[in-house]
Parts: sequence; structure tokens; C-alpha cells
Amino acid sequence: MTAPKIYEVIREGNKLSFCTNSLVYYKVGFEDFQLLDYRENIINTVMLTITREPPAVRGKSCNHMDRMVGSTIRFILTKYVDENPNIPILFICDTSDGLAAARHKLFQRWCLPFRNKVVKYDSTYRYHQHGFYASMIIRVSHPQHYYIMDAFQQNIDRCFQDDFKPVMDCIVQEENMFPPDYDSFSTN
Repeated sequence: MTAPKIYEVIREGNKLSFCTNSLVYYKVGFEDFQLLDYRENIINTVMLTITREPPAVRGKSCNHMDRMVGSTIRFILTKYVDENPNIPILFICDTSDGLAAARHKLFQRWCLPFRNKVVKYDSTYRYHQHGFYASMIIRVSHPQHYYIMDAFQQNIDRCFQDDFKPVMDCIVQEENMFPPDYDSFSTN
């Protein structure tokens, strides 16, 4: 079986970047982030950020149409997990344009091929009803993956009121979750 084709990946400081044949530039970063467990103990993770320029691309050069984009992001994720086996990866889909569900499906597709290396936990349907989608990726061999999964769910619960409407200030301000240049990718 031949390896899937990927774009050339270039390191730019703490981010990795690549350019598609359609001249769409992607930057993939892993920013330090902390979750809190039920006793308010800190769990160090990283927040996966994926940005692209131009931000909205339609037609054949869309990232979900360009198979090499998915292969390249899978390559980057696999390499990161291999080099950092004990660091969980958090991914939160941008909700600003109503495409969070599409991003979540695309991220699911990107993660499936390396499911023998990682366990992927997702936010639940009750949050999806409100347009909130998040995932946590943990190496299968991580000795505390159930503990981290629990902390992941608890952190999401902290950001929703009793009526399950998201309190985004909790996410952004309480843990300084998004780096200043955070701009998630779009799927249209």
C-alpha cells in the first residue's frame, strides 16, 4: 500500500504550514492549554489550531474536496502524537459561521485512519444541539485517558448553564483557551 500524498510541510516557529495547489495556505499549531479535573487540578494539554488563507474557499479547492489537505493534516497529527505521546490534543470547532457541525465531521474523517494510535472523545449531542463541537485526542496507550476524558467533559459542562446554552466567556476568559490569532478553518 502506498503512502497518501501530502503537501510539503514547513515549520514556522511553533506552527507548521503548507500550501495547496490552489494556493490556499494552512497553518497548524499546538498551543499550550490547561483543563481542570473535578478537584480543580491542572491537566496540561494542547489546543489544535488550524487556520487558512484565504479563510473562505469555495469549489474544487475546498479543503474537504482536496484529499491532500486531509492527508497532510493527518500526517501532522500523527507526527505530533508520536513525538508527544503523553500530551492530549483538544480541538474546538469554530462556531462563528454556523459550520461547526461540518468542521466536526471533517475532523472526524481526518482522525479515523489513525484510530489504532489514538482514542478520540467528542462533546455530546446535548451540546451539538447548540452548535458546540469539541474533541479530545489521546494516545491509546496513555495511562490516564479515562481521567483526561472525564476532565474534558467536566470542562465543557462548566461552560454551559443549566439550560445548556453555551457560556463562551467561560471558555475564552476562564482558561484563555484561544490564542490571540485563533481563527479556525472553514469547510465551504
